[in-house]
Amino acid sequence: MCAVGVRRPYPIPEVGPYDPEANENAHRSYPDLTDVDSLAEAVSGADVVALLTEWDEFRMADPEALGDLVAHNRIVDGRHALNANAYRASGWEYRALGRPADPTTVALAEDGRDAVSTLAYHTELGPSIESGDQASLHSPLALHKTASAAGVSSRASSKL
Repeated sequence: MCAVGVRRPYPIPEVGPYDPEANENAHRSYPDLTDVDSLAEAVSGADVVALLTEWDEFRMADPEALGDLVAHNRIVDGRHALNANAYRASGWEYRALGRPADPTTVALAEDGRDAVSTLAYHTELGPSIESGDQASLHSPLALHKTASAAGVSSRASSKL
C-alpha cells in the first residue's frame, strides 16, 4: 500500500489505501478492504496521510493541492521520499520515520575536501595507481608515498 488516508469516526478509523501498482492484487487478497482508485480519493477528508511507497505519483504530488483535499494537513513519510520543506511551507505537519520531529530536507554540502583526487605518476616516488603498475596497487608503502606526494594526509592514505 502506498498512500493511506485515515478518516474518523473513532474508535475504528476508516482507511483508504491506494497504490497505483498494487491496487488490483490488494483487492483480490483483501476484498473487504475499502480500496480507492486515485491519490485524491485516498487522501480526501483524511485526518492523516501515510506515505508507504515512493512512486513518482506520490513524490511529485503538490502539497498545496493535497492540502485542499484533506481534513487536517498531517503526513507521515514512511519512505523519506517527500520534500519536508515543501510540505511544511504548505502548512503540513510533516513526520518521517526515524527522523526528529522537525527535520528539514537537507542538501549535501560539498567543498574542496569532497573532490576526488587522482594520484599521478611521480618521478621521485616511482609508479602510482594511475600508471597501472599492479605492484603499486598492493604496496601500502607505495600508496602512502604517492598519497603524501598528492597532499593526502598520512591518516587518510593509510585507509587507501
